[in-house]
Amino acid sequence: MRRVIGMLVVAMLLCASQSLAASLAKIASFRGDVKVNGKAVKMKNLPVNAGSRIVTARNGRARVVYPDGTLFDVSPNTSLTIKPGQLDIAAGTVKAVVKKGTKVLNRFVTPAGVAAVKGTTTTVGYN
Repeated sequence: MRRVIGMLVVAMLLCASQSLAASLAKIASFRGDVKVNGKAVKMKNLPVNAGSRIVTARNGRARVVYPDGTLFDVSPNTSLTIKPGQLDIAAGTVKAVVKKGTKVLNRFVTPAGVAAVKGTTTTVGYN
């Protein structure tokens, strides 16, 4: 019995550590209708994992912050996917404040092209 309980505890710890490792950033603040992977955002500091899709409605806005302080603001009517080191913007506009030398966010991909940045404030959009 102890062995089974021990194995369950180890399995739960492994799952928890993988979940934390997959979290790239967090939604530090939001207003209006914002969804992550199709589910409405209802609280601040929601973890955002690699591959997460963030969608804002006409009245929606969100601020996403990485652990190093790099951040981006998602404007209304925006749809994007967050990946390690980049944002794939399908539609809408994102304003980013990218820390110099960061690896957490340095590429912006839209259907029209790719932009790479190294420490700057930039606005990227596609409509």
